[in-house]
Amino acid sequence: MPDGVSLQSCLKDGVTLCKLVNKVKPGTIRRINQSTIAFLQRENLNAYVNACKSFGLHSSSLFDENDLYENKNFNLVLTNLYHLSHHLIKTMEFAGPQMNAPLPSPGLVTAIIGALPQSHTYSAEEQQEMTELCTWMNSHLATAKCQPVKDLTADLNTGVQLIKLIERLTGQSIGLYEPNPTLAWHSMSNLSLVLHYVNDLVSLPVGICVTDVYKGKPSAVLGLLRTIRDRLDIEYALSKMPKHERSAFLIKELITTEQVYVSKLFLVIETLMTPARLSRPAMLSRGEVDAVFGNWKDIAFKHEAFLDCLRGAFPFKKIATYLDTSILFKLLDGLMSWIKPVYTTYILNYDASIPFCASLRKSNQRFDSLVARFEEAQAMDLYSFLILPVQRVPRYLLLVRELTRCTPQAEQLRACVAKFDAILHTVNERKRALDNTRKVRAIEASIHGTFASIGNQCYLREGFLGILGADEEDETRSYFFLFSDRLMLTRHIPNVSPCKDFKFDAVFWLKDADEVTDEMENEEAGAEDEGEGEDATESAASTSTTAPSDVAAVAVTDYLPDAAAGSEPPEHETEGDERACMFGIIMKDFVLGLVAESEQSKLEWMEDLSSAIQKLKGK
Repeated sequence: MPDGVSLQSCLKDGVTLCKLVNKVKPGTIRRINQSTIAFLQRENLNAYVNACKSFGLHSSSLFDENDLYENKNFNLVLTNLYHLSHHLIKTMEFAGPQMNAPLPSPGLVTAIIGALPQSHTYSAEEQQEMTELCTWMNSHLATAKCQPVKDLTADLNTGVQLIKLIERLTGQSIGLYEPNPTLAWHSMSNLSLVLHYVNDLVSLPVGICVTDVYKGKPSAVLGLLRTIRDRLDIEYALSKMPKHERSAFLIKELITTEQVYVSKLFLVIETLMTPARLSRPAMLSRGEVDAVFGNWKDIAFKHEAFLDCLRGAFPFKKIATYLDTSILFKLLDGLMSWIKPVYTTYILNYDASIPFCASLRKSNQRFDSLVARFEEAQAMDLYSFLILPVQRVPRYLLLVRELTRCTPQAEQLRACVAKFDAILHTVNERKRALDNTRKVRAIEASIHGTFASIGNQCYLREGFLGILGADEEDETRSYFFLFSDRLMLTRHIPNVSPCKDFKFDAVFWLKDADEVTDEMENEEAGAEDEGEGEDATESAASTSTTAPSDVAAVAVTDYLPDAAAGSEPPEHETEGDERACMFGIIMKDFVLGLVAESEQSKLEWMEDLSSAIQKLKGK
């Protein structure tokens, strides 16, 4: 492929795809148009798609010519290439190069995009900044015992290193994320978490979006890392200035970040809370406003007063090189006198406010329109604003901790650090619930179809599982989400609808489950001993592991253990390897037989399922 040319551009005329088909099965496409005329190139694409059909590829694994030719949905093209390779492996009709299924982390789309020649060109200044940022980032990743990065435009698209970096700098969990991404959706979710978190704390420069960071766009990657380094790495900022200026810098940073925080608090009041109450007729009752926003106004007015005190004590342009720490201590002590009870009240309300807000938007069109206009104007969803108070406390701790290091006679400030530590512990206890809420909402937003709201249920795990007794003709892969009250079955179909990568299939309520067992092999042996005259595996699939009729199962052989990243493709697993990964959930009327991707994965699924079932039973 020529340097600087995208994969989509290389494939859009259909010539390469037609040649690929003829390599697999010579003579399949008798005429390949080499013309630059659009309709002849589209003929090539139609010929390729028809060839895939003739090979037996499922319709869900195909794409429309406009998905490629007009670049309307190139992800479907990448998915098609993967499924074609996987299908050929199963049918054993092609002895040439293969994409062994499934690809190692970070997933098919990520891997293909990451493997493409980079079309980016860098100026000397950009190249120097990339080198500096890479060195800086790796110094922190080494402390966090995380794998270093080599190329900022290619190594950050899973989001994992960025999350580790931010958690190292802030000392706070960023939220629930996927540490071993295997799907493009995992990576995009991780990056979305990063961008929301950074933007909530310090506000990102305009123009940085998830897609650009995922694709490794230099301006987006540099802008993001520059913001993280300059605004979140206080030690780095202090290292660039004389020691006698550091205290003044930290006070200015405290005032600046407090100004930004207060402005966002009042933005919500002025553009959402007030219009919702004062419009005629009122969009929301007072009780509904309180249910969504809690004691938001109380927080806003208290922080406004604290900001006024800071400005009065330390006029921004006249902040002295050496500070009177006793004044700062009094201000911070006053802040700590109310921050814990006020924030605890807010966080306790937050758990219920998110699902209530979602329900309210569905039933109240005027309020939904108001929120939609607000989100569009701010380029952030409402939930990102509602979590701001939870993310403010760690910022105080970071700033005050650095002040104690560069301020003479800072005993009083050290006492503040201890108090902020205690407050942060309380906040983090509640933040786990908030992280769960955000994760659940992201999952709901990624699933196409109608299903019961997950509500405040606890997210436990997710991943691919095969279903025993599968329909081998179904090319889609079953992807499960486990929550504290249910096991949700979806089909992984990238971009099944805009911004949705999963299609809802079925739900298994854990209240109807008795236990989890790994004795699937024993059940098969028992069925054979009964002398039914059937093969043990077939017996287990048809009797012991019968699933509800609305569950469209997939082939067990599609779910053999993955190759580890960077390792050689695995040999085809034996029947014994498959059995070792089998386990079942004993429901009231049937046994749901499942196949994990590895024995370790099987044990983890069984442990989480068993724990959830026992908790529902009150044991």
